[in-house]
Amino acid sequence: MVHFFNILGIWLGALFTFAIFSFLYKDNPFYKIAEQIFVGLSAGYWFVYTIYFILIPNLFTPLTSDFGANWIKLIPAALGVMMLLRLIPSIDWISRFPVALIIGTTSGIYFLRYL
Repeated sequence: MVHFFNILGIWLGALFTFAIFSFLYKDNPFYKIAEQIFVGLSAGYWFVYTIYFILIPNLFTPLTSDFGANWIKLIPAALGVMMLLRLIPSIDWISRFPVALIIGTTSGIYFLRYL
């Protein structure tokens, strides 16, 4: 028995495929809508995947189970939050510190490699 949502998924996939391929003719609203939906779904999927499969098992669970042994994980978490502050114009200068740390560390490692 074929379910309604299986058929709906097949038809939506076919319509989005035709909308993307319509760019071969010329730029049109169908292509732009399909492109924006694809980018939005990809960003949403990436965000949820990052929360559930990276942050929860690698940061939140170790910190809540044994904070004393895992407090060091707060340093990269703080640097990551500082890098995200680049999106707020009034305090975007804070993001320069983790970027400088990454660039300095990477250049030092590569410098030592070539000595």
